[in-house]
Amino acid sequence: MAQTIVAPKLGNFISWPGQVEGLADQTTTTANFAPTNAFVNVTVQIAQKTFVAGTGTALPRYRIQVADDSAFTTNARTIGTAYAERADNSHIMLTGMCLDGAKDNVRIVPVLDGTDTVTFDSVMACS
Repeated sequence: MAQTIVAPKLGNFISWPGQVEGLADQTTTTANFAPTNAFVNVTVQIAQKTFVAGTGTALPRYRIQVADDSAFTTNARTIGTAYAERADNSHIMLTGMCLDGAKDNVRIVPVLDGTDTVTFDSVMACS
């Protein structure tokens, strides 16, 4: 049975139970998400709730990382990157495809410049 995820500012995307993970109030690399089934495609919606400017000058960016193991040491890959605004309430959607075969683990990695900090919510859907 398919599950539709509503992303008000970014549209809808579809996955199935056990393949979707929502995370609230993240400030660093998210915990590993291991969907029920191996996946090839990942779609991520990120709502950057707060941005606190520090010494950085570059835009914050978010990466989708995938791997065959939960420690992200075997066949780890970055399959998608997107930039957010240096502001509160910035919304982005990024997608990625595992070109070297199905993976079992996924996480979101925020990359910040200097002492900048963010708080974000996210939804990951894997298929």
